[in-house]
Amino acid sequence: MPSPRVSVCTSVLNQSEFLRRMIESVRAQTFTDWELVLVDDGSTEDIQGLVAGFADERIKLHVFPENRGIPHGMIYSFAHAAGEFVQPLSADEWITPDKLRVQVEYLDANPAIGCVWGLPWKGEMGERPEWEQYAWRAHNRSPRAWVRDLMTRQAPIGGTSLLMRRACYEAIGGFDPQFFALSDLELYVRFFQRYEGALLPYRWG
Repeated sequence: MPSPRVSVCTSVLNQSEFLRRMIESVRAQTFTDWELVLVDDGSTEDIQGLVAGFADERIKLHVFPENRGIPHGMIYSFAHAAGEFVQPLSADEWITPDKLRVQVEYLDANPAIGCVWGLPWKGEMGERPEWEQYAWRAHNRSPRAWVRDLMTRQAPIGGTSLLMRRACYEAIGGFDPQFFALSDLELYVRFFQRYEGALLPYRWG
């Protein structure tokens, strides 16, 4: 059986009702060549029963017998991802139906780009006009500027909207288990330190 093109990676601790909505949003994608690699990080709620209720073989559930904490569940999920592209998604988040289709089409058309994302600001979900990138200072900038803004937590990167090539994720070493908080921001810093930027061409390796 061929590998899926996209791996949606999730770690959950309880939050059953949020998780149900998140799974429904993934299953509603117009792009259907995906897997959901879900880690139950020691939940006391019946996560296995919830997942079984969907009867969808694209959902791959891994269960930790006890809670290991952030970011170990997500690291495990990414390590077991088979897709060409990886998408982090928390149990209390969800994505619009065309999200994966739009981003995969863009990355297919631009093979030198390793990662794309959308705006993190509150408002209507879905595709956003180009002028908003500039209004929210989300346009491309130098690697040094990205790192500076990330360190001050001002960079407009919406983690839910992110889609990254798995080869790129692996090249930067993935999530660092030493970071309990802000592990996603630390990952982005290493991305911009290694490459010229998410919207600029760069060399692999």
